[in-house]
Formats: sequence, C-alpha cells, structure tokens
Amino acid sequence: MAQHIVTSMQKAMAAPKGHLEFEADSAFALHVRWIVRSPQAAADMLMKGFAPCGAATLRDTPATATYFFRVSRDQRLAESMKRNVTTIGQHPHYKPAFKQLAMHLPRAAVEHKLRLGEILTDPLDWGCNEPIAPHASELDFDPIVLEATEVYLDDRAFKEHALSTDWMKHHPEIVKPCRSLKPTTYCLGNVSDETWEQVIDPFLQAKRVASDPADLVRAGLQLHWEHQQSGTCAAVALLELDLICPLGVAKECGELFNTSVKKLHAIWSLVIPCETETEGQELSEETAPPARFDLRAMACLPTLRHVNVAADSLRAIQALTETAHCLGRLVVSNTEDIAEVSRSLSGLVDVVSSHDTRQFAGYILHPRLTELVQTPKA
Repeated sequence: MAQHIVTSMQKAMAAPKGHLEFEADSAFALHVRWIVRSPQAAADMLMKGFAPCGAATLRDTPATATYFFRVSRDQRLAESMKRNVTTIGQHPHYKPAFKQLAMHLPRAAVEHKLRLGEILTDPLDWGCNEPIAPHASELDFDPIVLEATEVYLDDRAFKEHALSTDWMKHHPEIVKPCRSLKPTTYCLGNVSDETWEQVIDPFLQAKRVASDPADLVRAGLQLHWEHQQSGTCAAVALLELDLICPLGVAKECGELFNTSVKKLHAIWSLVIPCETETEGQELSEETAPPARFDLRAMACLPTLRHVNVAADSLRAIQALTETAHCLGRLVVSNTEDIAEVSRSLSGLVDVVSSHDTRQFAGYILHPRLTELVQTPKA
C-alpha cells in the first residue's frame, strides 16, 4: 500500500493558527515603497492580491498587528522614474534584457524569461534607444507608488501569516514581474537573525534600518502598549507624514513627532529615513553635502473621535507641519469619523477612508489586539 508522504510545509499549513500569545521584545516591521507600472496594475495588486492575502492574515495571525497596503500619498519616486526613463532601454523590464542580448545570450532565452513574467517581448525589436513616450499606452507605463506596512509582534506571526492555502493562492498576484518596476523594502525593529538571514535578506533584499540614539532622528519601530487598551481597536487610523526637514531642525522634527505620537495616543509608530536626491552620489569638494533630511513617519492611532480632535493633539501636529515641509494623510477605518475629523484637521493633513478598494487593502490594526498576551522572550 502506497504511503502518503506529508511534507514539512504541509504540516505547517495544517497546524493550528490564531495564537493569541506573542514573544515580548520581538516585534519588527516591514515597510515597502513599491513603484509599479500603472494605476491599473496597482489596483489589480490591491484587489486581487493584497486584499485576499490580508483577509487570510486577519483570520490566522492576530499577532500580525498591522497588514496594510495602499496607493502612496507621496508619488515623488514615480515622478522621478517618469522623468528619467525616456527610452525602452531604460525601462526596468527591458534594461536587463538588452544587457543580456549585448552579452550574446540567446534571444530565445531572453524572450522566454520575459514571457514567464508576462512581459511583452515586442520592445526588443524596437531597440534600446527607441523613445518610450509613443509606446507608453501599449506598455501600460504610467508609474505609481504603492506602500505596504506590516507589523509583526514576533517571528511566529511573520512565519505563520503566509501558511494558508488562501494566502498562497493569491500571493502570485502581488509579485507578478509584469506589474513591478522597483520595490524597496525596509526592515525595522527586533527581527531575529534567523528570520533575517533565511527569509528577509535573501528573498526580500530588504534594507535593515538600525535605531541609533545618536542619530538626528531616531529611526525604527516603537510600540506604545500603554495606549493599547480594551476597546481601542474598533476605530483606528494611520497617520502618514512625509517630512522634508532642513538639517538644522531635523532633531526638532523628530522630537515633535514623538510628542505628537504621545498626544495622539498612538499604538505604534514607525520612522524611516528616506532617500534624498544626493544619496548614492559621490561627494567631492565641489559637491555640497545634503542640506535636508527626508523622513517617513507613521503612527497607528486609536479611537479617533475623542483623541484626534483634542486641542493639544492638533497643536502637536500643527507644530510639526510648521517646522518642516510636510505631506500628510490620515487614513481612517471608520467612515463615521470622516466628517468630524476632516473638520478638525482641515489644512493640516488630508483625511481619507480606507474603504476604497482600488486605493487600500488589508487592515490598519488587528481587531483582536486587545486579547493578546505577552510571554517572556526565550
């Protein structure tokens, strides 16, 4: 009689999920800024990939505190790509293909790789110097930035969130090569060396952002469990701030953000130094060092009605926006809060609902967060 061999992956997928315990001091975040080829490609990724994967994660791993995906408020990376990609040979899909052809790889092999990614092969006939503008519609080339923010309270949550048939069925819709142009992943917090070395570094090629108290602005993930109280998870919002700070006030901006986090009773906050226009360039005697500090700051906020509209909370946000050039957005999960919060924050940040499925997917904060129990770190 033939024996049925059960693989380790099948065992992991069949194992019970929904654990309410998590290991203390083990939380980490992944944040992705992802240039994709067009608004339609972004909508397809959100609705066909991120939304069902988010539903599976919501069901299976309460210790995945945040699993939220959206069209970014800040589109500077996409605008830069539109300016700089002017020929077919500069397009991220075709630049490596033309390089392979120049190295005399067989044309059939190059085309096969493109077809595997559902990428058109016709542009190989147009030549690398062909202007891209006349072909933008055919190539669906109108770059847009997606963002993903995932907060895992420990390694088990990270590993188990993807261990379901539902998640694996829909994940290919997220990573189709034909939709992706350039993802940049940041890892912040207390990820274990094992998870970093076995998964995040080799597969996600993430940038590991260390938190250094000596930095002008301290990057990293901060959990604020004193604000995680019963009933706070029913109505939440994500505050996103893109700050361009002159170097002379960078430290002040960081302190103001920390003050805002406290005033707004944030459940977690995330700070990521962003690339500046001079990053990656050789500095010489003729090249001045960067005169600004770009900062991506986020905070997950509870119970909007009685927190965000408080006068001291508004003053904290206003002080921050007056100190630095700021692009701000508050993504609200409860549509009943929109009108009231919009009036309170008028002129400070944009206020939008997370219920637009072409713009947002996943969840800002897991609704069972208040049920979770910390266990000592092993």
